[in-house]
Amino acid sequence: MHPSTTADAPGPYGPPATVSTPRPGPGRDAESPLDIPSRGWWRIGQRVIGRYLDENLRLVAAGVAFYSLLGLFPAIAALVTTYDLAFDAAQIRGQLGLLAQTADLMH
Repeated sequence: MHPSTTADAPGPYGPPATVSTPRPGPGRDAESPLDIPSRGWWRIGQRVIGRYLDENLRLVAAGVAFYSLLGLFPAIAALVTTYDLAFDAAQIRGQLGLLAQTADLMH
């Protein structure tokens, strides 16, 4: 276990971090996950759920999904525009025909 220490110099993002000694409990001195008793796993689960609720992960996940979907359509438009600049219309028609044939073979 790590002893309780305080960093001497301030960190790049604020005051120095404090590392505290973990409280004693079931499984704290386990060498592998198989050595942790069921009470220890129960406490681990409680801490995970507590951190999940404290850090608003649902809100962050919703924001990531929203902005990913919002950025998808401009990305597709940029891809189509770039593709149009790189190839002429006859090549595009031929490649779309091959893509359609491949899609028909998959069904």
